[in-house]
Amino acid sequence: MNHDVSANLKRFREEKNLNQEQMAELLGYSLSGYRKIEQGHRGLPIHKALLATEILGCSLNEIFLPSNLPKMGK
Repeated sequence: MNHDVSANLKRFREEKNLNQEQMAELLGYSLSGYRKIEQGHRGLPIHKALLATEILGCSLNEIFLPSNLPKMGK
């Protein structure tokens, strides 16, 4: 899994003041399963990523694209 995805998930989770156990439960994972995602050892399926965007109040781009990617104009 892309390191940016793991880091972005963690950043948004922490911004929402959720711990890993809470996030795991909201996404339907065990704690160890969710930790593997944040550590980059397991991928995040698109249906779980969509659920994460609802929980975290962010977009798929914010999860999957590197945070240092230049912003595109409208």
